[in-house]
Amino acid sequence: MRYNKLQLTIRDYLLKWYPNIDVQPVGQRLNTTTTVIGKSHPSKAQEIIASILQGMDIGQITLVQTDNASYTYESIDGGHRKRYIKAFFENEFPQFGTQTYYRDLTPEQKNKFLDYNLTFCIYDN
Repeated sequence: MRYNKLQLTIRDYLLKWYPNIDVQPVGQRLNTTTTVIGKSHPSKAQEIIASILQGMDIGQITLVQTDNASYTYESIDGGHRKRYIKAFFENEFPQFGTQTYYRDLTPEQKNKFLDYNLTFCIYDN
């Protein structure tokens, strides 16, 4: 089985790749909680975004290229990360313990978020 490793910024991921990825294919684990906003502890979504904003590695995301499907790629691993990055960008939840949504970040913070590198491993079909 062949694969390629690719680094993409969140900016390129959201604008160029996300529309071509089935982030919730059959067999992909569903969300583990019903809310993306933590109460006494950060939610999984908030932990992922905090890690990104702190410059920590969030691990490899794995896709498989598809043939004759409505999407070019299908998620194998990293579904939560892919979905929560997009949800934060779309102002669906704030950073933990604050009311700071993506829209409230400074231009420098937004660029830091959008310039963060994601690592993808993409398998041939």
